[in-house]
Amino acid sequence: MATNILQIKDINIDGYPDILLPLTIPNSQKSNVSIYLNFEAQSFGTNNQYKLPTQNFTNIISASFIDFWENGIMDIIVCTQKGGIISFYNNYLQQNLFFIKAYGANGATNTGGAQIVGASFYWVNSVGDRYRTTYQPQLIQTAYNALQTPYSYCGLGRANNYVESFTLGMYGQSSAWSPIIPNSQLAVYTQGTPSQ
Repeated sequence: MATNILQIKDINIDGYPDILLPLTIPNSQKSNVSIYLNFEAQSFGTNNQYKLPTQNFTNIISASFIDFWENGIMDIIVCTQKGGIISFYNNYLQQNLFFIKAYGANGATNTGGAQIVGASFYWVNSVGDRYRTTYQPQLIQTAYNALQTPYSYCGLGRANNYVESFTLGMYGQSSAWSPIIPNSQLAVYTQGTPSQ
């Protein structure tokens, strides 16, 4: 039986977060996984819904986004309870789109430290003649089947301009960097506060 845990990431790299949701079919052990696309922050209606080909699966317990190929494109992994089946869905939806991927660590050890739970990233980029701001948290949940990516991720759409401002916030402190090249995978290691 699906546990109905929402996963939120930008699967089509348009700059708006999309929803991945495993659902149980009523009066059945059958489950499916749906993706609800967010078109320019308008709606998540059924017109924007895609179903993964999981009709033959029973007892889906989780589904999550993962960047399996480390290419900045979110793929999907689905886990089932019965038989321990793990399925992987490669995302071929987008081409020539840009993204930012960021990871914050506390720098506590020589190997880079641990992920910062609750760190948040905020960036500004220009789209034509207007500016668009994006906010993404890192590790919003660490318990109860929290199968998540350890980094923040957001699409920039076709805006191939430099990211004008990139900010890491944690522990009530923040630091900003600029400019950032699109399709960057950023790792921010701090010692105590982001300003160090």
